Amino acid sequence: MLLLGYKCTSNLEAGFGRYDILIEAPAFSAVIEFKQSKTPEDLEKDMQAALVQIDERRYYAPVLERGLPIYKIGIACYKKSCVVKSVLHGK
Repeated sequence: MLLLGYKCTSNLEAGFGRYDILIEAPAFSAVIEFKQSKTPEDLEKDMQAALVQIDERRYYAPVLERGLPIYKIGIACYKKSCVVKSVLHGK
């Protein structure tokens, strides 16, 4: 990602907490939050919880002034299974 000109940071304070990963690309930004599920049935619920956490804690605050699209990505994992959902901020 660095070779593509993307800036990647993790676990830094932003908004009202610490995001897992923040990617700043020339044309967009992405905030990624991970959750570890206790059962495979919890994957969907935990993925949604990750997206809610991004919004509630405003992890995207450092990149708002860039005026570029911001993708919020929630990821939940259980052993080798995972679910991912991406939402464009403001949609």
